[in-house]
Amino acid sequence: MTISHLNYYRRKPWFFRSINIIRLIIALNCLVEILLIKFVFKTEYGSNLIGQICYNSFVLMFCTFFIFILKERNKETSKKGWRIFNSWFFSIIFTGLFLNGADMLIKNIIDSYNDPTIKELVILDTRYSAKGTSKVITDNGTYKLIGNINTLETGNHYSFAVFKYSNLAVKIKSK
Repeated sequence: MTISHLNYYRRKPWFFRSINIIRLIIALNCLVEILLIKFVFKTEYGSNLIGQICYNSFVLMFCTFFIFILKERNKETSKKGWRIFNSWFFSIIFTGLFLNGADMLIKNIIDSYNDPTIKELVILDTRYSAKGTSKVITDNGTYKLIGNINTLETGNHYSFAVFKYSNLAVKIKSK
């Protein structure tokens, strides 16, 4: 931190001088949110109301933190390229666009903890609609489909499906 940075923070009220502490609190809060989702709610943020609230809170906090850094960067530099980030209109649009990307990114990070192997499951009972939203009961438990069952090999009755809470490609052999 240079002398100019120190002078910048001295001119500001106490709230702005302690901006690094605020950033640390936001970062720790984000960490707590992601740990709650992973270990307490077992990544079932789609069907758990409290888990969904924590998940959305994490995404919002992350976006707010990112935009806050950009706006502070704009105050600390005289470069014209950063001035666009000081616009509230741009911040609102950027938050809306970034939410979708962050949502997909965080879900993929959470799902990456799953076993990254191709599994073959024997189907005992299948009830599925055209949208593939039904449950598949297998010898390893019950799984909820988020994708259609697409037949790969008709002769051997192999199917391909993606299960909720998993980003795996699972090969299913009909019984």
